[in-house]
Amino acid sequence: MGIKHSGKSSLGSRLAGECGVRFHDLDRVIEEHGQGRRWLSVREIYRTLGREGFVKLEAEAVSASAEAMRENPAVLALGGGTIENTEAMSALPKDAVRVYLEEDREILFRRIIRGGLPPFLDPADPEGSFHRLYEKRSKLYREAADVVVRMEGCGPDKAFRKLVKALEEGDYGGE
Repeated sequence: MGIKHSGKSSLGSRLAGECGVRFHDLDRVIEEHGQGRRWLSVREIYRTLGREGFVKLEAEAVSASAEAMRENPAVLALGGGTIENTEAMSALPKDAVRVYLEEDREILFRRIIRGGLPPFLDPADPEGSFHRLYEKRSKLYREAADVVVRMEGCGPDKAFRKLVKALEEGDYGGE
C-alpha cells in the first residue's frame, strides 16, 4: 500500500513473480468489477459512480481479491485511497502482511502531476490538497502496516532490494 506512484504495482508484480504467486492490482480488479464496463478506467469509474459508489465497488473488489487469495497466495497492490475505505481494509485477509511503500511527498506530487490532475486533488490548490492528503494517509498507512519501506526516490532495482530486505527482516509472523 502507499500513495499513488509509490511503486505498488511495479514492485508488487515483481515480488509476486519472484515468489511464484499471482499478482492482483486493485485498480485492474475494480475495472473488471466496474459494472461490466471494462472499458472504463478507475478515474472514469470514480467520475461515473462518484465517491460513494466507487468506495462500495472498491470494497467489493478487495473482498473478491481476498477470496481468491484464500485459495492461492498472492500479492495485492491496493489503490492509494483504499486505506481510507474501512470496509475494504477490513476485507483484507487477517494474516496478510501489509507493506507501506513510503515515498517523499515532493517526489510523489511531481509524479502524480505528470499524469494530469487526478480527481482526488483540489484544482484550485493541487499542491496544498496533496500535502494534506499525504499527511492524512501516511499516518493511516503507518498504523496499518506490518512493514514500512522508505523508497527515498530510488530506482526500481534498489527499491525492490529494499522491499525484499524489509520483508526478510520483518518481525510480523510471515515467512
